[in-house]
Amino acid sequence: RLGAHLESTHLRGTIAIHAGTFPQDNQGFEEPGLQALNEAQVGVRVAGKTWLDAGLFPSHLGAESAINLTNPTLTRSLVAESSPYYLAGIKLSTEVGDTWRLGVL
Repeated sequence: RLGAHLESTHLRGTIAIHAGTFPQDNQGFEEPGLQALNEAQVGVRVAGKTWLDAGLFPSHLGAESAINLTNPTLTRSLVAESSPYYLAGIKLSTEVGDTWRLGVL
């Protein structure tokens, strides 16, 4: 996985690509130029610590990830069998204190 994240006072963005058997097997239905896309999002600060982001996000659901190092297990599991690897759409999120982040997708 190779990516970049840029953030200023009111704007932020992330883009990441990946290669190997995961995009070949799991994203083979996508256009050839989009198969390598792992994450792509842009965001604007709405107010304070509240952001409105749009794009392709890593999923917060399930026990597997498209990035091996973030998987809590080293093998496939039945728990993760139908969970998404990514989410696409619009997200409104805010930080509450130092440890909580609330969001609506």
